Amino acid sequence: VIRAINAAGIGIRAEVNKSASGIVLHDTTGGSSNVIVANGDATNTADKLQLTVNAAQTSFDSGSLHRQFISRQTRLADYNGGHGVTAGKFVITDSDGATALIDTTGDGVETIGDVLDLINSAGIGVAASINDRGDGIRLVDTAGGSETLRVANGSHDTASDLRIVGDAEVVDIGGAPTQVIDGSTAVAIEISATDTLEDLVENLNASGLPLAANLFHDGSGTTPYRLSLTASESGSAGRLLIDTTAAGFALDEIVAAQDARLLFGSPAAGGIVASSSDNTFDDLIGGLSLTLGEPAASPVTISVTSTDTSIVSAVKTLVDQFNKLRDKIDTHTFFNEEDNSTGILFSSNET
Repeated sequence: VIRAINAAGIGIRAEVNKSASGIVLHDTTGGSSNVIVANGDATNTADKLQLTVNAAQTSFDSGSLHRQFISRQTRLADYNGGHGVTAGKFVITDSDGATALIDTTGDGVETIGDVLDLINSAGIGVAASINDRGDGIRLVDTAGGSETLRVANGSHDTASDLRIVGDAEVVDIGGAPTQVIDGSTAVAIEISATDTLEDLVENLNASGLPLAANLFHDGSGTTPYRLSLTASESGSAGRLLIDTTAAGFALDEIVAAQDARLLFGSPAAGGIVASSSDNTFDDLIGGLSLTLGEPAASPVTISVTSTDTSIVSAVKTLVDQFNKLRDKIDTHTFFNEEDNSTGILFSSNET
């Protein structure tokens, strides 16, 4: 979409907004008339992109477009803020009181889609899908009973890791009140008019989000204090998507979350790119652990050869320690036939 807007040949430049959640348009003409963005088709594309505007302003931000970052293919090992989902069982009870035990310990249960299929085939009045924001699982009660749709953990915290444990809320779907459990992985932080930066840091650190919030002083100007957010997880699993559109301030990404990548072999010969979230590659070569220290602009050759140095050293150490033991035994078990003196362990069975 951004590429199409920028290729239109008018004085509008489009780019991803600072929160990486939507599109921002910049008027580069310097004119005084209104910037107008209107629907150009029957499907109201401009409205859906939240870009409809008719105002005298030099830039316009769509706000969050709720980009889907969870899909059926999302691996359970990567879910829950990178902590993964514990394999186990949980119980779903629909509004008619029918229950189903969902078991994720079986072979082949590896993705969010696998979990959705287990729930949808359980034979109760519950429909499971990805929620509308694309950030979690949504359970919708289809039984239409008088009880409460609920999910409870079983032998492990599997439902908690999936963010679906607890009772449903009643929401309007198509004009009908419907019980829904929304397992959104997003967390909203409320900021009041009287909150300070210290209050915001405290609320962020108490939110349970996989990040650490801190303040630092940059030593400049009259407002030198800045908010710093650091992901708790390393690699791409630590990617933070923070929408501050409604907060009145913006954040700049200093270091992007990314996995270390290692090209194994020659590119010309079909080398393989391996990735690691902690710079360590343990399974690339059997018996060898590689740790990346810094990026390399040119290929690095690592020679792995057989050596008996460690074996020789170990045998020498064994011989030296055994000889020291024999010396100590001789010292404590001696017998002097001239004066009949003996060592402290003479005739001891332990020797």
